[in-house]
Amino acid sequence: MRNAALFSICTLFCLTALAGAQPPDTEANRQIVQRNYLIMPEPPLGFSTTKTPIITGDQFTGFQVEVSREGVSGEVLVTITLDVPKTNADKIAEVKKYVDQAEQTMGQLNFQVAKKTIPDLTTYDFSKPLFLDLEYKNADGVSKFVRERIFFTSYTTVLMIVASKEEGLELLTRWAAAVKPVQ
Repeated sequence: MRNAALFSICTLFCLTALAGAQPPDTEANRQIVQRNYLIMPEPPLGFSTTKTPIITGDQFTGFQVEVSREGVSGEVLVTITLDVPKTNADKIAEVKKYVDQAEQTMGQLNFQVAKKTIPDLTTYDFSKPLFLDLEYKNADGVSKFVRERIFFTSYTTVLMIVASKEEGLELLTRWAAAVKPVQ
């Protein structure tokens, strides 16, 4: 039950493509699919990865990689979008959008923000990865932890770790810390 709820949380966070939707076989789409976007170590023992394209209209607009393991109360979703905000103001707006989406999704699952750790975005150096920590609780005192790591390079990478226990959060955070965007 707990894993099903966690999967639902992550699914709600995701940008999903329509099942079976395939963009045209064009040179531009082939180049997008064949490019290596991340340097990613093997996942923790027993975890598996699934890569899904994000398709908008007839174009690949990014990818999503899910790292999960049956019976573990946590998973990592890596979303790569090919659009990248150009200015710091645009990047701040994107970060706020990610936080708002997380809060909306968790609110739909009856979780409220208990703790939020976000650096001062107006002075942040966006050439470095950005780290966000969010903790949610429901009326029964159940906690969900969300940790995001955001890179703005020639594309946007968001690593989102969702866990029900802090130890699961730490295990997946250690793995996610080794994920790097290819410049």
